Amino acid sequence: KYDVACPVPEGMVASNNPVHGGGARPPLTRRMSGIFRDMRRVAHWMQTKGLPHNRQALTPMAVHGVTSIKRLAELALNRDPILDSALARFTAGDQERAKALATEEFKEQVWQEWREQAQRKERELEQEAPLMGTISEGRPVAAVKKKSRIARWLRIK
Repeated sequence: KYDVACPVPEGMVASNNPVHGGGARPPLTRRMSGIFRDMRRVAHWMQTKGLPHNRQALTPMAVHGVTSIKRLAELALNRDPILDSALARFTAGDQERAKALATEEFKEQVWQEWREQAQRKERELEQEAPLMGTISEGRPVAAVKKKSRIARWLRIK
């Protein structure tokens, strides 16, 4: 830039650390930007639920790998002691609320996925109708039986 020879190309950090520098990937299992993105989502979720959402409260969660609501709910359902360490900066009441809200949201999400799978399977069975023997309603015998099982299963909730 100023006609001065520089041993380090411009825009590159001069360091012996393998994380800094030309094309070397960090020796982490995840990229740092992904963790920050995930923790930003967790912070936003916690803010909407009225839970602590500052960096000081969320840092132990990131350190222990709790970077999503799904992971928080899984640990809460398994009563994993790691979750107690991850929520160390929360009050006891906030810890219980966070666990309950995450578990509730996770269960609702799983239920929604099951319902979508059942509806998708029902549509597939209706599309297979011309390929199978039909009954008076025009639907295949196997599809009617399977559809009634799916309907009963959905009513169990």
